[in-house]
Amino acid sequence: MKRLLLLLLFLGATAPRTFAQAPPKNTWAGALQIQGVALTIRVHFTRTAEALQATIDIPQQGAEGLPLSNVRYDAPKVHFELPAGPGLAVFDGVVQEDGTITGTITQAGVAGTFQLAKVVEKKE
Repeated sequence: MKRLLLLLLFLGATAPRTFAQAPPKNTWAGALQIQGVALTIRVHFTRTAEALQATIDIPQQGAEGLPLSNVRYDAPKVHFELPAGPGLAVFDGVVQEDGTITGTITQAGVAGTFQLAKVVEKKE
């Protein structure tokens, strides 16, 4: 009986993750809100053998493919940083059960929020 219980515990620990636990991949689009300003953003996540990497596009600022640093995923938390402008922009988010990523952004002592949804590529 103990062996069966241990086997079930092992299988539960190695079972496929739910969406909220799956690491972000591909492109996520949404917006950030900071000091009453809304900016459209797109974050492109890729996984290499070494690490999770990402870039960000901010169309209203003419920014495309800006590299993000300290990109981390620890289910369900997502963290990335954008070294730019008036100081480091730090994004801390959570992958929600509905598949979105919501969180906070802080830069130069100012806080805001962001929300992203996975972009589904249309097959032709």
